[in-house]
Amino acid sequence: MKNKKSFLPLIITLLPIFYGLILWTKLPVELPIHFNINGEVDRYANKVWLIIIWPIIATLLHLFLIIYRTKIVARSQNNKMHTIISWSILLGNNILL
Repeated sequence: MKNKKSFLPLIITLLPIFYGLILWTKLPVELPIHFNINGEVDRYANKVWLIIIWPIIATLLHLFLIIYRTKIVARSQNNKMHTIISWSILLGNNILL
């Protein structure tokens, strides 16, 4: 990664893992992930999925976008769109968790 700006989003993508590991013993085995219109929980997920696997998937997606940017987008002039997509995925991941 030649671009040092790529490290900040990568670190932010991994923050939920560190935060989750700090709170690991205080979290229940299953966490609510979806609420119906009445505010009742109607879907749960295992904390391993939410704390470890989901951020790793987001990190891999971010790494893919970095590689995509350096190989393909670098040839075009549409860096602004790539930046918007990268930060949208990053922020979406952290908002959802």
